[in-house]
Amino acid sequence: MKKMVMFVSATENNDGSFTINLKSSRIHLASRGFKDSIGDVEYGSGKMRIGLRANGRPGNVSIELI
Repeated sequence: MKKMVMFVSATENNDGSFTINLKSSRIHLASRGFKDSIGDVEYGSGKMRIGLRANGRPGNVSIELI
């Protein structure tokens, strides 16, 4: 069975935000809380960046689509 999502790396930045890097053939995100939101989505050249806020903390999810 082929994996749909592969974890690449994650870092917590000095400002309290975080960055998660994934490789994926499929992605589904949902925003379901008062402190959770998807702010923006950027796509180009097979890569996607999603700016979000989770539990009040800002972050970015970077995905290389495979």
